[in-house]
Amino acid sequence: WRTFQKAVPSKSWQDSEYKINDIEHKSWNTESKAWKTAVKENTISAYRKYKLLYPNGQHYPQAEKKIIDLEVSDVFASGNYGQLPSMDRTGYSNSTYSTVSVRNDTQYTLTLLYSGVESKRLVISPHSSKSVRLKSGSYRIVASVNASNVRNFAGREELMGGSYDVSYYIQTSRF
Repeated sequence: WRTFQKAVPSKSWQDSEYKINDIEHKSWNTESKAWKTAVKENTISAYRKYKLLYPNGQHYPQAEKKIIDLEVSDVFASGNYGQLPSMDRTGYSNSTYSTVSVRNDTQYTLTLLYSGVESKRLVISPHSSKSVRLKSGSYRIVASVNASNVRNFAGREELMGGSYDVSYYIQTSRF
C-alpha cells in the first residue's frame, strides 16, 4: 500500500491509509505477531513498540538488548563521537563476569550503553557512582549525557573477569 501511495496522486489513495492501519494493527495484536514484526523491521522504534504493548512479554529482555545494540551501532556508524577513555582493571579473577564501577563526575545524568556478550543500559545521576556486572568479553560502549551541546563518546573494551573502575567527566576547551 505504501508503494501504491508513492505511485499515485494523494487524491487517489482513498482507503489505503485505512488498509495500512488495519494491516499494522493485525501484525501487533498478539505478542507472537508483535515480536515477529519487531524482528522483521529490526528498528529501535519497532522494539520500543513491542515493549510498550507487551511490558511483561516473553521477548521483553531481547527487545531491550536489540534497542541497546541498535543505539550503539547508530553512534558508531555516525562516526560523530569522541573517544571514550579506557577503564582501569583494579581486580583480577578467573570469573566469567566482570564488575565495572563507574563514577559520573559531570553535572549531567550520564547514560552508558554496553553492547556485546550482554547489552545493558546504566543511568547515573550527576556526581554519583554505580556498578554493573557484565559477562566477560568484547563490548562496544557509548556514553551520553542529557545536554544537547555535549556529543556522545564511544569506545571498545575487552572485559576479562575481575573488577574495573572508570570515571567520566566533561572538560570544556575553547579553540
